[in-house]
Amino acid sequence: MNLVRNGCPITIIPSRVGTTWEKQGDLARAAACYAEALRLDDRYAMAHVNLANILLKGGKPEEAIAHYRTALRIDPMSAPACNNLGTALMSVGRKDEALAQFRRALQLQPNDINARENLHKAQQNPR
Repeated sequence: MNLVRNGCPITIIPSRVGTTWEKQGDLARAAACYAEALRLDDRYAMAHVNLANILLKGGKPEEAIAHYRTALRIDPMSAPACNNLGTALMSVGRKDEALAQFRRALQLQPNDINARENLHKAQQNPR
């Protein structure tokens, strides 16, 4: 259900407010905004990615992984979701899965420097 008010998808409003809170360092408020965007439309892939980023920063990698995977089910072409999922997977020691995600991110966006650096770091990591 993609609600639209005055030509603007309603999920964008809490998501943009969440981004503002996140930039200001208020992760709790940002997470609440992203959760509200998902309450309005649980198929908003970027809100899943943004919430997952906060969960990962907050030391909840398994919850983050679930949101990244949901985002990729909704938007399989999301390079940021692949790259960030790879980072979350590395944080819980799932290197092979992480490598696959970094490679997928680079297939989708070959010039993504973050994904390239993450792939290189993961390849150098012995675990």
